[in-house]
Parts: sequence; structure tokens; C-alpha cells
Amino acid sequence: MKKIALGIVAAGITVLGLRAGAVAAGADISTVKAEQKGTSVSFTGTADAGVLAATCGLLDKNGNEIAINSVAVNDTKFSGDFTLGSGVKVATIRCANYSGGSWATAEVVVIEDNTFIPKAPDTGIAR
Repeated sequence: MKKIALGIVAAGITVLGLRAGAVAAGADISTVKAEQKGTSVSFTGTADAGVLAATCGLLDKNGNEIAINSVAVNDTKFSGDFTLGSGVKVATIRCANYSGGSWATAEVVVIEDNTFIPKAPDTGIAR
């Protein structure tokens, strides 16, 4: 009788564990924001409840993944950074639930040599 009771309890725990995993796998990354900071790109984001970690990739302008990073999600928030390689002009950060899900993306235009070049004001005079 003890073995049957133990078997029922173990089966119940297994089912509950599977259901909790299914909830987390169905949750997604809600937002991703990115900005250049010197020679790196920092990113922040938010995730649905139940997401424990995010997988984030750095893509070049052609969509090739050039780096990947996994970060913890705490209270539905996460952050991280990537070091930029030379020659990267436009970068896309994409993040998804580590357990699977849809990608959320943010694009960053990289300023050459980490120098901000301001846009000339529009004077209305044709040149």
C-alpha cells in the first residue's frame, strides 16, 4: 500500500513539474532595448512571468550571429552587454526565452570610432 501511495505522489509531482515547465516555455520576452556605450552594446529587456533566463544574440547588418549571451531574468527584467568587433556598423540584438519562444529585437546604429557625429541643423537653405 505504501508503494502505491508513493507512486501516486511521485506521479502527481511529475505532472505538476511538467505543467510548470510548459508555462515557462510558453512565456516570451516582451521588450528589448539596446544602446551603444563605447566599444560595447548594452541591452535591457522585460519578460513575461515565468521566464527564468534569456538567450540574446548579436547580429551584424547581414543577420549573421556574431556573439551569443545568456542572462538571468530577475523580477521579469534582464540586462547584459556585448563587446563590438571592429567593422560592425549596424547591430541587431535579439532575445528569446532560454526555454524557447519568439525573438524580440532591437537595432543599434554603431557610431564609428565611438565618436558621436552630430547631424547638421536644417537651415532650410539649399546647398
